[in-house]
Amino acid sequence: VFGDARIDGWLNAGADHAIPGAGGNHPGACDGGAGGPGSQGGGGGAGFGAAGGRGGAYYTGSPGGAGGATAGTAANIPLVGGCPGGHGGGVVPMVGGAGGGAVQVSAAGVLTIAGKVSAQGGGGPGNPNGNGAGNGAGSGGAILLEATQLRLVGAAITANGGGGGSFGNLGLRVGENGRVDSTTPALGAAA
Repeated sequence: VFGDARIDGWLNAGADHAIPGAGGNHPGACDGGAGGPGSQGGGGGAGFGAAGGRGGAYYTGSPGGAGGATAGTAANIPLVGGCPGGHGGGVVPMVGGAGGGAVQVSAAGVLTIAGKVSAQGGGGPGNPNGNGAGNGAGSGGAILLEATQLRLVGAAITANGGGGGSFGNLGLRVGENGRVDSTTPALGAAA
């Protein structure tokens, strides 16, 4: 924007479970950042700004997938979204939660944010067949704000990762998408 700009509403580039936000799950950008698959354990959580967590072990002791490595850059060059979580183990492989998208807002003057800007990661879907663990969560994406002056007026700017899924009937045990209004971690699904 040439001049001043203001965001009063919600600029949302977040993932919705397995559907990535705009720019999320970018091929090549997530090499090493995607969560690893579980043999029967849970899929690993995706990494982006920080490494993802290892998936939970299955009740038989079968380990969960490895968490994804840090991906992306602190300078957001190139600007890409978050990475997907790994799929949980079991008979029917599924996909993990998707990565949050990428948002860039540039203003030559004052950028005022009085609303929300988010790029949250998707929650890991549950494993519907009951023979294996749930899917890992997607990482949050990237938010790049550029201006001569940045004013935050009750703003919520978040790119949180999602919560991991669990095993269970009909896939109803899904993890939460990343939280938009706080830094409280998203909840994983209950077993």
